[in-house]
Amino acid sequence: MQNIRDKKYILFDLDGTLTDSYPAITTSFLYAISDYDVELSEADLSSVIGPPLKDSFVRLLGVDPFEAWELVLKYREFYNAGGMFNCKVYDGIVDMLKGLKDSGKVLSVATSKPEEQAKLVLDHFGLTDYFEVIAGDDQKCSRHNKKLVIEYCLDRLGHHDREDVVMVGDRSYDMIGAKDAGVSAIGVTFGYGSTKELKDAGADYIVASAKELKELFVK
Repeated sequence: MQNIRDKKYILFDLDGTLTDSYPAITTSFLYAISDYDVELSEADLSSVIGPPLKDSFVRLLGVDPFEAWELVLKYREFYNAGGMFNCKVYDGIVDMLKGLKDSGKVLSVATSKPEEQAKLVLDHFGLTDYFEVIAGDDQKCSRHNKKLVIEYCLDRLGHHDREDVVMVGDRSYDMIGAKDAGVSAIGVTFGYGSTKELKDAGADYIVASAKELKELFVK
């Protein structure tokens, strides 16, 4: 296995990895389910950050896939009206991205959120120029798991050597998607997943801060 420091292509999840998106996602989620008589715990709400939204509606409400899709559309109604900007960039992220890019790494975003939304959020926070590719799901949710998003991102990069790629994320879905796509995986614990979740999902490395992540690649 290639040394982690030597890997050139680094893919980042967005929510829970680059940005603290809890307020943006949970308020939009609660808006979408406002007509349902259901009580969700903080743990339930945290669990919707990371996986595809449709899956979360099915899992937490027990709805069928068609009804879940209708809820996704209602979620987007609130999120696209400005809810998406109710978040912040984690401490140290800008310094980390700059350090990696200056060292010659090729950075991209691979997120399960719709690509156009991801672009708007990254542009809003001035992060867009750090990334070669911003890859996400489409409006029809055809890239419905992280493996498909990673493969789509690598296709757009025109890069097919999986040995030279690492995925960085905060949830098990990122780690599993990376493994399924044949790339290395780094888990971050400053997002919404626990150390145990990341370890159990097969993370090759786990870091607790953006600074620690940078130091994996840059001396």
